[in-house]
Amino acid sequence: LFEGSFEFREHSAERIGTAIFFDYGNVWNNVSEFRFDNLAIATGFGFRYYSDYAPFRLDFGLKIYDPNSSTKFYKRKLFDVLEIQIGIGEAF
Repeated sequence: LFEGSFEFREHSAERIGTAIFFDYGNVWNNVSEFRFDNLAIATGFGFRYYSDYAPFRLDFGLKIYDPNSSTKFYKRKLFDVLEIQIGIGEAF
């Protein structure tokens, strides 16, 4: 397992916020299989609502590089590269 993430969060108002993020990683059976060109890369943005109990997230991620696909990012259909996630609490 090799993974990482960068995220920038901004409070636009008292209870509303936004985020942009960059994620990378992958999983191999053993360390000898690790290669940098096998890392999946994604980026995206999201919206946050900060309730009294926990933040609610709506994130839109784009798969920039998929090591399992030989089709270039810009030649794939939108819903092949777009991931939408709804969550409660911060991702990390």
